[in-house]
Amino acid sequence: MAPRRFLVLVLAVVSLLAGGIALVAGQACSTTGNFTSGSQYQVNLLNLIGDLPQSTMDNGGFAESTAGSAPDKVFGLAMCYADRDATQCRDCFRDMYRDVVQSKCRFSREAKACYDACFLRYSDLSFSGVADLGISHYVWGVNSYVSDMESMNASRWSLMTGLVPEAASSPLRFANDSKEYTDSQGSTQVMYGLAQCTRDLSASECTRCLNKFVAELSSSRPNNTYGTVKGYSCYVAYRVGIDLGITILPVTAPPPAPVHPPVVFIICTGILVWFLLRRCRKKPRQIEHDTTDEKALQDEFEKQAGPRRFRYGELEVATNFFSEDKKLGEGGFESGRKEYISEVKIISQLRHRNLVQLIGWCHDGSKLLLVYQLMPTGSLDAHIHDQNNIMSWQLRYEIVLGIGSALLYLHQDSEQCILHRDIKPSNIMLDASFVAKLGDFGLARLIDRDRQSYTTAQAGTMWYMDPECMFSGTASTSSDVYSFGVVLLEIACGRRSIVVVSNTEEYASIHLVDWVWEHYGRGRILDAADVRLNGDFDAKEMESVLVTGLWCAHPERNLRPSIRQAINVLRLDAALPKLPKKMPVSNYLSPFSKRGSEPSTQGCH
Repeated sequence: MAPRRFLVLVLAVVSLLAGGIALVAGQACSTTGNFTSGSQYQVNLLNLIGDLPQSTMDNGGFAESTAGSAPDKVFGLAMCYADRDATQCRDCFRDMYRDVVQSKCRFSREAKACYDACFLRYSDLSFSGVADLGISHYVWGVNSYVSDMESMNASRWSLMTGLVPEAASSPLRFANDSKEYTDSQGSTQVMYGLAQCTRDLSASECTRCLNKFVAELSSSRPNNTYGTVKGYSCYVAYRVGIDLGITILPVTAPPPAPVHPPVVFIICTGILVWFLLRRCRKKPRQIEHDTTDEKALQDEFEKQAGPRRFRYGELEVATNFFSEDKKLGEGGFESGRKEYISEVKIISQLRHRNLVQLIGWCHDGSKLLLVYQLMPTGSLDAHIHDQNNIMSWQLRYEIVLGIGSALLYLHQDSEQCILHRDIKPSNIMLDASFVAKLGDFGLARLIDRDRQSYTTAQAGTMWYMDPECMFSGTASTSSDVYSFGVVLLEIACGRRSIVVVSNTEEYASIHLVDWVWEHYGRGRILDAADVRLNGDFDAKEMESVLVTGLWCAHPERNLRPSIRQAINVLRLDAALPKLPKKMPVSNYLSPFSKRGSEPSTQGCH
């Protein structure tokens, strides 16, 4: 095989403050033998990249995996650096996915990248167990030097060379220590150091890599108070006077397979995306007119920038002919073509971190498909109600702010005001870093900003719908705010929108809003918090989410906040609203239903 050419990119942002640290990102991408959009190699790469970051976080900061079979097999490896914490590593993988996989190395069969907190490598050739001695980049202290270089260098060499055999013999392929020395002024200084290898390496390969990097460290950073050498198989770092802040991530049990809600998504893309497959059940007479206005529909979509048209054959290849083992779930457009056109036209115009990005579309006769951004972690609904793996409060709070940010963009910051009309946990997707992204715009509508309402037939999902929508059919921004409020309560309480309660021997259903309001009225709002958290949450944040949820879900539209007002309270930038101790009378639901009755959770159309 001919040697593969690489494009090497190094990006640096240097702090201008005294004692700052140079932040550098190194990337290397193959430039020959690249794959094409829709190829089997790309499908395998998507599967690998979708799982690898979370596997790394769950496996103590290191993971190695493969996807597919020869000749399109992909080998992958990822690691978190030991002097960075879990949040930094998770953010690093998110940025790396965007910068490397989706941009710089988009069609490279082989790529490797080192960022500030993590590193990623993948290839069509196995590299496991063999140290890559290439250096990605150096990171050093800016404008911070020692006065006694000789003493510092001798101590650094002693410390770092001593860490090499310790790291090589460690099951984690990691070691850290500190060493005192006396500088030229007679003062005692402490130097901290670490040495880290990827865990696929043998002791001898780890030693070989670290020995080279320790030598490079001494020659390249003669008297800086901080310095590192980063590569694709090992990493060394030291700092004078300040602890390196070592974090060894715990090994946790892998998450269970997602519980699929009634309407979710399936993987089926060939360009670092996944497909939301929505098949439309059409009557024969509906299918007849598809071919006559196919061109008109295509012309209408292609006038818009951004998402592109896929051919049905491309999607078949990308999904291995819609293989069942690639499937996450399935749903359908209730009235078909109208919702399909609406979703493509509206979401094509949207660009926001907390919205699922539409990559493309396909209409081929009766087949209507949408191509969406890869969301490997599934829906919020699958995680917030998982009894085996309890989502932390920190993640929940970040998700709350993310959803609010998306809704603020739709209502106030996008070019036109957009009503989503179906906000619920199963329509909130999570990426590999658990960043929340609002999806499913099949019921969305554009409205004039000065109008702020839309009259239509009932649309949405029962128990998340604004009560007024159920009677008048008038949707508005406050309707979306109502749904947002119910979702906030689900996130904070860990309960579904309908709560089963007991009263002596009677069991009945009560709306979650009523249930939380009862706690609020008794002055014990925090008692409504998810008991599975065992009190492990920030009380102010929890209270702000619960009270804001009630405020948003107020039965009277004119007493609900705007989304911006709600976000200000959620971010603790504004005071909590004063709500009545007793929930105002609402007509949408009798507090208690008959014993044994089960409320419908189907969409209202």
